[in-house]
Amino acid sequence: MKWRDIVITIQEEERNEQIKNKVIHVHHHMTEFKKLLYRHWRAFVIDIDNPNQTNLLKCRIDIPEGSNKIIFSRPFHCSTHECELLCEHVQVLMKNGLIEPSRSQWSSPAFLVPKKGGKFRFVIDYRRLNQICIKDRTPLARQEDLLSSFQGMQWFYTVDMAWGFWGVPMEEDSKQYTAFVTPDGLYQWKVMPMGFTNSPAIFTRLMHMVLAGINWRFCLVYLDDVIMFSSSFAEHLEHIEEVLSRIVQANLSLKGEKCQFVRTE
Repeated sequence: MKWRDIVITIQEEERNEQIKNKVIHVHHHMTEFKKLLYRHWRAFVIDIDNPNQTNLLKCRIDIPEGSNKIIFSRPFHCSTHECELLCEHVQVLMKNGLIEPSRSQWSSPAFLVPKKGGKFRFVIDYRRLNQICIKDRTPLARQEDLLSSFQGMQWFYTVDMAWGFWGVPMEEDSKQYTAFVTPDGLYQWKVMPMGFTNSPAIFTRLMHMVLAGINWRFCLVYLDDVIMFSSSFAEHLEHIEEVLSRIVQANLSLKGEKCQFVRTE
């Protein structure tokens, strides 16, 4: 065998050994990662039709003192098919314990917005309510600040909160302001609704409470998305365990299918 052939053979054996070691290394990492997830299975949603609510805070809607203005709207006009779809959606929300019948003096109109594929999105026009309520100024994180925090990190794990705003219960005396009207009745939310101007700020405040002391150290939150970052795998497991434990303690849940485990070289 020529010297050149010997060198090539040695190089190939070294490459094969490196690949083998890397495969073993990755397999070990994934095994440890799976064990961690099994220990914290309660952090992930089990019944998608049964949202659970946090025990840390409630959504409160404040109207300025002395304001005698009551927001009242009649149902929007809709076709027979759209009325049927609205009624079906309302019944699903009722079944899942998210809304309840209302006798409020307040009401905002509910309607459907067409989506791709012939489907519709349920929307409530809270613009008039949003104009008069007292604003919650809790700031959202700036994306450029989030990105700058990842420098030098090698391991990342992203999670997505299940149900988002619906994981926050309403204050009893604030439910009346969330009332919405459809052609078949008046309903109000038992959980924080989408479309309300303060919902993003309130949810951000909730996540700051959940991640107090560790936010910006090894995890960041933007609305219902949380990303954990670490410089080593062992450290990363500790960080993930801390975040998952806090999610469980706050009575919140994650979408398992939306979680992503990533390593960058």
